[in-house]
Amino acid sequence: MKILVTGSEGCIGTRLVAYLESQGHDILCLDIVPRFRSNYLMANILNLIDVEEKIIEFNPQIVYHLASIVSRIICENAISMA
Repeated sequence: MKILVTGSEGCIGTRLVAYLESQGHDILCLDIVPRFRSNYLMANILNLIDVEEKIIEFNPQIVYHLASIVSRIICENAISMA
């Protein structure tokens, strides 16, 4: 199954990706931190225009949306983003 995981480099995302890969799924990982893997896209989910074509081409059947702001201070200072 083709699965897109946003927030793939976070605490939950890394474990979920490892599990899904162990089950034989085709995973496309997306996060804001720099990584260099063939199945990884670096992007901010607030501006997906840079990777929109690649996501459409991948054509995921399932999306796990785990991307989030984890800093309490950022969330308090940027309520609209939280």
